[in-house]
Amino acid sequence: MAQNGFRGCAGLGVTGDLAATARPVRAPGVRVENARSFVVIFTPGHHYRLRRRAAQAAPLEACGFVMRNGSIIDIRNVAENPYDTFTMDLWQISRQVDVSKIGAIWHTHPNGDIRPSRPDLEAIRLCEWGYIIVSSDEIAWYESTLKAFSSRPDATAR
Repeated sequence: MAQNGFRGCAGLGVTGDLAATARPVRAPGVRVENARSFVVIFTPGHHYRLRRRAAQAAPLEACGFVMRNGSIIDIRNVAENPYDTFTMDLWQISRQVDVSKIGAIWHTHPNGDIRPSRPDLEAIRLCEWGYIIVSSDEIAWYESTLKAFSSRPDATAR
């Protein structure tokens, strides 16, 4: 981990069951609510922007946050090897992000596979926010337990 970076939501050395549940967030206009009642409505604009960001950043990983108000914030990846991992720039986070308003953390997988890596599973297990993995074609929202996730159509989302 970079000395001045934030790697997902978790530290290292997590033991126990790393099972995570995932729900593809393919259909725009889906209301996603996690166990802490952080609600994010994924609109066609969210889909387009996150998938476009994945394509633009490739072959590097990009990362950031989806705020509870729906805004998407890009955070600089300061990882030593940004081709295979991400480490968020703490300096940028401290100046641009109100962490009390985070709905989800997102990052890209340039190889197109939205399945979580072992470090992703560790982060998902400890993360209090949603955990989104983005490729240029797909987006998946992960939570640490099945009961912590619900998704339902929202007529107000456009």
